[in-house]
Amino acid sequence: MPSTLLKTSVLFTCLLLVHARPQDRAQAGGFAIGAVNDWASSGNYLIYSCASEAADVKNILDSTYLSLQTAILATDSAAYKAFFRSADPSSMTKVLNGITAGTNITTAGYGSRRPTMVCVNAIDPQIHTMWKLCQDSEDTVVIQPPETAIVFLCPIFFDRKPLPQSTDCGVVNHARTRLMQQSYIAGTQYGFLVQALADMYIRETMGGRSALGGDVRDENACLALPADQALMNPSSYAFYVSSKC
Repeated sequence: MPSTLLKTSVLFTCLLLVHARPQDRAQAGGFAIGAVNDWASSGNYLIYSCASEAADVKNILDSTYLSLQTAILATDSAAYKAFFRSADPSSMTKVLNGITAGTNITTAGYGSRRPTMVCVNAIDPQIHTMWKLCQDSEDTVVIQPPETAIVFLCPIFFDRKPLPQSTDCGVVNHARTRLMQQSYIAGTQYGFLVQALADMYIRETMGGRSALGGDVRDENACLALPADQALMNPSSYAFYVSSKC
């Protein structure tokens, strides 16, 4: 579940919206994260405060659109059966289709908003709180605050390789519900981005529900989830789309 610190940080970020310039507020679809005039876009996704890394964000979004098309059509694969078992594919593909299209997100208090990627840095004062959260843990790669359409990309995000390798395939020992692999298959920019976006689109497409007990992130714990819980678990989507089986 979201920590008190994260909830406080989200509130702080939202309060700062009123200080942004009107043109930024309009361009961000109501989410004017900061006063820096640094906006880009990819499809319906907005990209904010990324400077020279905006091109990298566009590239990974473009790659994500293409890769998810394969995942959407692969619901008869071993990877799907491993992570989603007998779950209705239409529920899972609804989430992936939302990510691919960049469908607007319904947010608390601000209505329908475009999904927005924000590069966390120490320069923009209005996202400084997120900078501190990124620096507090080397394991924090992305932050998706609840009830927002924002994904904050921590600096370490850009140190990850962009996409899974063609050999990244989790071989499942069904008797032990264990994933036997050589590397963390979802530990790419693509994997972390899908996990964060799945968090948003699970809420959007499944009536505001959230993952039961929070996001289960260990790959073997994901494999052990019943089908209905896997559909509500963002990391299950990341492992599924990252497993090249």
